[in-house]
Amino acid sequence: MKVYFVSLGCPKNLTDTEVLMGQYVAAGYEITDHPAEADVIIVNTCAFLKTARDEAYQTIKELAQWKKKGKCRELYIAGCLPKWLQKTAEKKSLSGDKYIDGYIDSIHLYDHCAPRIKATEPWYAYVKIAEGCNNRCTYCLIPTIRGPLKVRKEADILAEVRGLIKRGVKEIIYIAQDTTAYPNFDRLLQKSARLPGLHWLRVMYAHPAHLSEKTLKVVATEPKIVKYLDLPIQHGCDKILMSMKRRYSRLQLVNLISKIRW
Repeated sequence: MKVYFVSLGCPKNLTDTEVLMGQYVAAGYEITDHPAEADVIIVNTCAFLKTARDEAYQTIKELAQWKKKGKCRELYIAGCLPKWLQKTAEKKSLSGDKYIDGYIDSIHLYDHCAPRIKATEPWYAYVKIAEGCNNRCTYCLIPTIRGPLKVRKEADILAEVRGLIKRGVKEIIYIAQDTTAYPNFDRLLQKSARLPGLHWLRVMYAHPAHLSEKTLKVVATEPKIVKYLDLPIQHGCDKILMSMKRRYSRLQLVNLISKIRW
């Protein structure tokens, strides 16, 4: 049987899709790039913003048509949208929901032994080091959808990176809802940057409140770490930052940026 995947949203969702693909291949399915050939279609959805939910509804509606005109017998929805519908008790039905056969819980932390089909270009790979978030910013749905912070063991992460290097990956990109909330993140970065065969190491989703001087020093001094930080600042007004519960002030943010530039 053939299965067709669509992955919407962020790189964290993409890693979930890669693990899902690995599980289906391990179970004997063949992945196809053409929905017309698929016996099973799986849509891994995003629900962080209304625009993302609208995109998910539209994608599901379009793919549901293959149950009429293609080989598809089963259509499943995975990722954030089912969680959002469950948590928010949303009454709006999914477009084409009469064709949906069920929901797949794809939101979890994998380990380095999990079967995974890499969907990025050969030279780079995303590695999820944690799942969920404890920040509880007032505007953010992540804790509602993804739950509280859960982290992978350092040895497990390093084992995955070594395996990816053996497969020819040159750049590793560490991702999580809040990468810098990872305990002893500076130590993980330093150990990773010194692995033989790795060319570049990049960090995404670095919350300003958790970006320590130790981490900045490692980024600055380790030559393999890309001098780049994905830093969600959100705002520069103390009153709004407080209402957003971002846990830092404008002055703290200015000082942090000064340290980064220095």
